[in-house]
Amino acid sequence: MKSLLSVIVPLGSLFLALPTVLNAKPITNELGEKHPIMQEATNADRVSTAFWQNEIVENKDIVIMSDSMTITADRAQRGTSVPIPMEMIENLCGDIDGCTLRMGMYNWDGKGFTASSSNLFYYNMYNGAWRAEKGDSFGVDFDINTDHVMQAWGCYFTDGTYDDWVNLHDYSKGFGLLAWNQYSAEECRLTIVD
Repeated sequence: MKSLLSVIVPLGSLFLALPTVLNAKPITNELGEKHPIMQEATNADRVSTAFWQNEIVENKDIVIMSDSMTITADRAQRGTSVPIPMEMIENLCGDIDGCTLRMGMYNWDGKGFTASSSNLFYYNMYNGAWRAEKGDSFGVDFDINTDHVMQAWGCYFTDGTYDDWVNLHDYSKGFGLLAWNQYSAEECRLTIVD
């Protein structure tokens, strides 16, 4: 028993010192607030987006399966919403059981981690009314007002339209995935499951 204690105590001390030795903070501190306030875009954001648009080639934005779909918004698309096909929102979320939203912010730390969150979402395809479980967010699509259904760090599922960091509001029917400037994630991913 004495030898076991002599092993545990140094390991405990080593574990407490490990973040300092590796120059790393615990993951929860690096990631920060799950729902940070959306900041205005800066000129640096616009320059950064232009750089990534030149570096990243063609589009791999949407993957559709029979009972789900995945939408991505990468660095090149930051500040501009990626439209989600409305027929898929209606098919997956417009029924009596709604749908599950799984949002991931991939490689936000440069180490390949995905920060994730999920939410239950209902969409009324007859009048455009929608409601999400977490945060008790709700709104009406195509009502001029931009409302975010869900936010996870720098990723947004929104009923508004954004183009080059400008909110164009909700003047058309539809939803989009938006990567914003809170983190330098490689991409935002939204999977919608019936």
